[in-house]
Amino acid sequence: RDLKLRKNYSPLKTYQPFFTGGKVQISDDGEYMFCVCDSTVAVIKTETLSIIHTLEEEEDSVSSFAVSNEILVIAWRNSHLLRQYDWKNGICTRQWKGHTATIIAMEFDISSTLLATGSSDGIIK
Repeated sequence: RDLKLRKNYSPLKTYQPFFTGGKVQISDDGEYMFCVCDSTVAVIKTETLSIIHTLEEEEDSVSSFAVSNEILVIAWRNSHLLRQYDWKNGICTRQWKGHTATIIAMEFDISSTLLATGSSDGIIK
């Protein structure tokens, strides 16, 4: 038998980079994944691994984020701002200043009505 090996392969699908380290969170229904990619938060459809949105702030980077239902809150490192997004549409709906130091952790409570944040100076709000 004479086997012929194929020398060229064409990709069936290619993927953009969507994770560079840090926090990863899955939506309640499991259909979306949120993760830090460089200085953005990428919203990814888990079934296809396609990026739906990348949420970013010019000249700033993500320090933390939290997701609950339709709400995504991102803490930005340099400005110390918290921004709330309608993540399905990629629109910022609200912003506020939460701490005077960098926010390093944040999480919604089980009812999705309260957001706890912790900053690098040890203060929890």
